[in-house]
Amino acid sequence: MQYSTVRHVTVVVFFCCCGLSAQSKSPTAPFPQTQSVASKPAKKKPPEPKLTPQQEQGLRLLKSAEAEAAGLEPAMRTYVLWQVSHGYRKVDPGKADAVLRSAFAASRAIEEQAESEDCHMEQVCHVQIWLQREILEEILGAGNQANPGRVEKLLPQASPEVKKRMLESLASVYVRKQNFDRARQLLGQMDENRYSYGLAGELVAAMPASRQDERLAVFSQALHNFQNRSLTDLDPDSYDDFGILLIRFWRELPPSLALDAIDTILERSKDRDDSKKAHSVTLTLFEGKSLAFGSEYEYRLFQLMPILKELDPSKAERLLGESGKARLALDRYPGGMQSLDPNYYGDKPPDEKTMPVVSDVRPALDDDPMKNSEYESKLEIDAQIEAQMQKVMEEVKKDPEKAYQDAMNLPLRRAFAKSGSPRASGLRQAAFGLMKDNPTLARTAMNEVRRLAQDVDPAWQALTLADVPDFYLKLGDEDGARSAIKDQVKLAEKLYAMDSDAGDPNLAFKGAWPSSNAWRNCIQQATKVSPAFVEEILSQIPEPDITGLQRVMYANALLGTGKSIIAVVEWHKDGRRSGIFMGK
Repeated sequence: MQYSTVRHVTVVVFFCCCGLSAQSKSPTAPFPQTQSVASKPAKKKPPEPKLTPQQEQGLRLLKSAEAEAAGLEPAMRTYVLWQVSHGYRKVDPGKADAVLRSAFAASRAIEEQAESEDCHMEQVCHVQIWLQREILEEILGAGNQANPGRVEKLLPQASPEVKKRMLESLASVYVRKQNFDRARQLLGQMDENRYSYGLAGELVAAMPASRQDERLAVFSQALHNFQNRSLTDLDPDSYDDFGILLIRFWRELPPSLALDAIDTILERSKDRDDSKKAHSVTLTLFEGKSLAFGSEYEYRLFQLMPILKELDPSKAERLLGESGKARLALDRYPGGMQSLDPNYYGDKPPDEKTMPVVSDVRPALDDDPMKNSEYESKLEIDAQIEAQMQKVMEEVKKDPEKAYQDAMNLPLRRAFAKSGSPRASGLRQAAFGLMKDNPTLARTAMNEVRRLAQDVDPAWQALTLADVPDFYLKLGDEDGARSAIKDQVKLAEKLYAMDSDAGDPNLAFKGAWPSSNAWRNCIQQATKVSPAFVEEILSQIPEPDITGLQRVMYANALLGTGKSIIAVVEWHKDGRRSGIFMGK
């Protein structure tokens, strides 16, 4: 299930109301001198903030990169312009918008690779789709500043796939802006196998009770879609699922319609089980627990039984007698999904500040019961680790020394092999929390992080160590920061050797290579040390395209632009594949 600007301008009109005498109402009589009104002077625009010498240098680098982008092949030209727009955002928002539109225009020349069932990474096989979608999401904007009109103007120029994918984002913005008619139009335009039950729920929750007929029409549309959708496109999902839509809003439906929806869900889950389109289902909780069901049908019974008990108790009891696992799960959580998380599975818009209880709903990947059991065990172990890490993060703010102790007790590895070290991640958080009151213990924690990181996958190692130089800079230890950055440069070179291996190169877009990301971080951290240090690093990068891209990252760092969301992807012919998505 990851995982993204309208300016509200207030126009104030000043009306000067003058009390006029009877004489002054005559069109030919002049206003008395005492009643003349001087017009208010126009407000002066505040002076533009003066750029620092560092920002001026960043701006020069950006302008140079923007000009040089014209000579790059379409995908890299698009990517560079996209990153250039981030640099302009802080000093010239209008220019940033213009460059972002130029990036979108450049993306139209990108040639997509042929479809491949074996490739699901956009940064490998569908670079145009990835870049266009990311750029349009930025043009759309976020929160109250989102401007769907700007995207709708550009959408006809997007690839057909991007047009389909952007419908949900646009409709979601219209829901938040309470333009329910437009949101319904876009929901109705979605392809049958892309219809979003999550968006339908968002729309129904936002619409007022006075529009009950329309709320019912949205649910009926969703039910019709579910009844006709391909079995292969009906994987249960805790965030976007017709069963969840029914759980949230069944009380608003006529009982006959709610029962019809229950029957449809149960029948389709049986069809999927019989056709091997579904396997056992594991529902993972953030608290470190999980609920395992032997089939999708059993999971659906757990989902729907609380509703069925109220609408048709005898049928509920009969069906429940057929499923021991569903009964056991309901003994623990009598309200089904709403017992697990009344915030998310209630009939109101969820409180986004509240962390969801359910982290994942995932069908098993194999028909072999032994393999499924092993898979479910790993999911539960990782859920327990996630709960322990969450505890450490909460302790960092209140009791960093306790956070350090608990981080030292975290496991070295997750259950699934290729990932970072939970202990190293927890200790890194504790080190930053200890900096102020116990710098000695903070250094001890960070030294252990650096030691542990040597044993993880190189791409994860780069992410784990990304903010280590910043740690030393905050302690006032420039030599320590330089040493940490130099270590990361060596790691970037090691990653580049893997990315550029002539016999089995990384097939992902170069801007998403682990080595590109590692150098990016080196440049951003070295900017805080000295320009000469940055130039030294840039001179050692062996590939001109990557060097040019890193100069943009240098410019953005000089301008004070925060880290943007970056995809880090490794995709080799020999089967080594991973995708990591960095947050800001």
